[in-house]
Amino acid sequence: MGRTKMPGDASRLSRIAIVVSFLVALGGCAGGAGGSGSSTPELETPTAAEVEETLTSLSTRTKPPELFSFGGTVAVCLAIGCPVADAVHVDHVPRGHGQIDFSGFDFIERRRTVSLATKSQSSGMGDRLISSRTLGGWMEHGFFLLETTRSGRHAVFSYRAYSRGNVNPADPVVSVKGTWSGVMAGVVASFSDDDGAFVEGDATVTVAHPGGSGKPLVDVEFTSITREDTGAQVQDMTWENLPLEGGGFGAGNVLHNHGEGYFPRGGHLPPLGPGIFGQFHGPNHEEVGGLFHRDGLSGAFGASRDD
Repeated sequence: MGRTKMPGDASRLSRIAIVVSFLVALGGCAGGAGGSGSSTPELETPTAAEVEETLTSLSTRTKPPELFSFGGTVAVCLAIGCPVADAVHVDHVPRGHGQIDFSGFDFIERRRTVSLATKSQSSGMGDRLISSRTLGGWMEHGFFLLETTRSGRHAVFSYRAYSRGNVNPADPVVSVKGTWSGVMAGVVASFSDDDGAFVEGDATVTVAHPGGSGKPLVDVEFTSITREDTGAQVQDMTWENLPLEGGGFGAGNVLHNHGEGYFPRGGHLPPLGPGIFGQFHGPNHEEVGGLFHRDGLSGAFGASRDD
C-alpha cells in the first residue's frame, strides 16, 4: 500500500482528509495507493516537531475520562482499588500522571483517517540499558499511544497504552445504523519470547438500534490484523451488543476510577473476560477511540464516522 503524506498539525488534518478522499475516488484506487502511472501528488510529510505540536495540542484540549493500561513485568499494587496489569483503566478524574513525551516521532503513514508515527529511544549501558519504542495514532479530536520498554541485562519487558480525546458524553445519533472506520494497533503482551512485537489492523465500530428501535448497541470488529515483525496474520477480534452509556461503551476487564480507586462498573468484583472500552469524540461524534486487551494483545484503536 502506498503511503499518503500529509501535514502534522491537527487543524490541517480535516483538509487533507478531504483531498485524499477526492483523489482516491478520482483515481479509483483503494486505501490511498495510486495505480501504475498515477499522477496523484504527494502531500507534505509532517516533521517530528509538527507531530509533537499536534499531539501536545490534542493532549492539552482533552479532559476526563481518560484511558490507560499497562502490563509486563511491572510492579502492581495489590490493595483494593489499585490499578491492575492487563486491564483497561478509565479515569473519570484527572490522574496527574505528568506530561507525556511527544518529541522525536517519525511519521509513517495515514491509514483510514488515522495518522501513524513511531519513535525509538535508548539510554544507559550494560545492565542499565533501557530501550523503548512508541507507536502513536491521531485524528482531529483524539489520539492514542502504545509504548514498549525493555530494561536491564535480561531485557525485561513492559508496556503502556493511552487513549485520549475530546469526549462527547451524549450518545451518537443514528437513525438505524452508523459506522466508524479506522485502525487498531496493539502489542504482543503474552509473556512469551516474542512479547513486545507490534500488530496493526483495521477497526470498524458500528452503532445500531436492535430491531430498529430501543437504545443503540455497539459492535466492534478488528480485522486484517498483521504482526509487524513477521507479517503473520492474527485472528479477527469482535465484541458485540455493547451498551452505550454517557458516550462510552465497554466490556470485560475494565476498571473505573471516580476518585476512590479502580473498580469494575457496578461492583467490586474482579474484572473478567476480554476487555475493551471506547469513547466517542468530537462535537458531532465524528470519531471514536479506545483501548482493548484480548488474546495476549493489548492496544488501542481510533476511527472516523463514514456517514
